[in-house]
Amino acid sequence: MDNMFLNACKNAQKGIVEAFLKKGGINVDKRDGLGNTPLYYVCSKGAKDIVKLLINAGADVNLANNTSETPLHLAARAGSKEIIKMLVDAGADVNAGNNTGQTPVFYSVLAYKTETALYLITLGADTGVKDNGGYNIFDHATANGMRELITALGEANTVQKDDHGNTPLHQAVYNNQSETVMALLKSSAANVNELNNGGVSALILAVNNSNMHVADLLIKNGADVNLHLHNGNSALHYAAGNG
Repeated sequence: MDNMFLNACKNAQKGIVEAFLKKGGINVDKRDGLGNTPLYYVCSKGAKDIVKLLINAGADVNLANNTSETPLHLAARAGSKEIIKMLVDAGADVNAGNNTGQTPVFYSVLAYKTETALYLITLGADTGVKDNGGYNIFDHATANGMRELITALGEANTVQKDDHGNTPLHQAVYNNQSETVMALLKSSAANVNELNNGGVSALILAVNNSNMHVADLLIKNGADVNLHLHNGNSALHYAAGNG
């Protein structure tokens, strides 16, 4: 019966779920071979009515699967603020990390859910935590061109670096996110000449990408065209080499 109940949740069959719960004797935290629970599946489906039923029946909101994903990770990816609120109100850990070190707010950012990410932050999501790759949500937001989130996260984040020494500006330039570059420059141009661990500036990345529009933006905001790298070359050298 537990497996039938799990399948009903997996398919978001509210009537069947209600019938099982009314009958009683069901393990609401039954896990399948992947470690996924009924609550995990209904959160992935965005089935808020069934989420409420399971929580009221005593489902463990923090029970993770084999990759350490919790129901809140799935709700964050789906962008359901109603489900997120129900889970957090029931005690869900907003900063639970999966086996790659990513918390629920990472899932919302990677799914381009700006409003969801901001909502999780108001609930206590840690914006400074880094995943196993050495990146935090600001890094991912920059790479994804999420200007609203970048602006909301504030000026303090524009000077931080990832484990490779790249600033958010480096990342935006590398990904040819010109609008994100503009948002970062408006927030703070103080780091426009920062070098990463390889001794590369944002301007040199732009030149190497042959993105003259971004290069022009950087120069207008104080990028030093004569700044030399560890190998003695400057942006002018690379521009000449690219013709």
